[in-house]
Amino acid sequence: MVANKAAIIVCCFFVLCSTLAAGTIITVQKCPRVEAVKGELISVDLTPCPSQPCVFHKGTNVTATIKFSPDLMVTDGTLEVFGIIFGIKTHFPLPHPNACENHGLVCPLKSGVTYSLELTLPIKPYYPTIQLVARMDFKLSDGKYLFCFIFPMQIAE
Repeated sequence: MVANKAAIIVCCFFVLCSTLAAGTIITVQKCPRVEAVKGELISVDLTPCPSQPCVFHKGTNVTATIKFSPDLMVTDGTLEVFGIIFGIKTHFPLPHPNACENHGLVCPLKSGVTYSLELTLPIKPYYPTIQLVARMDFKLSDGKYLFCFIFPMQIAE
């Protein structure tokens, strides 16, 4: 009887821990004033982000899984991340901005096919503790966007 109760407690603990560590498919908005979007954004899953707005802690990494479908064949592209702080767009450099390398994609990407892009974002210890709007772009070589989205977030200690 005691062993059964202990097993139930351990199982509940693991379920709780896995839920807290799991990502969340977050709600995002299309970028304002970006009209030349050449793809469909299907979902954005962030880990760790158990609820919105996401709170990311300095010195940790955030993993993003972005599902999308291009409207045209894509041979190359650049990933960019920005923080919009008091209306000012601030660039957060990525270690691998080439969308076709190190993100689980093999270019060319075919029109109408669903792809999953993996991206790890370091939350640097020197980033300010602040609430902001995050912006993620997949920019094509012609200056148009495959997708662009924004969402509220916070950087915490």
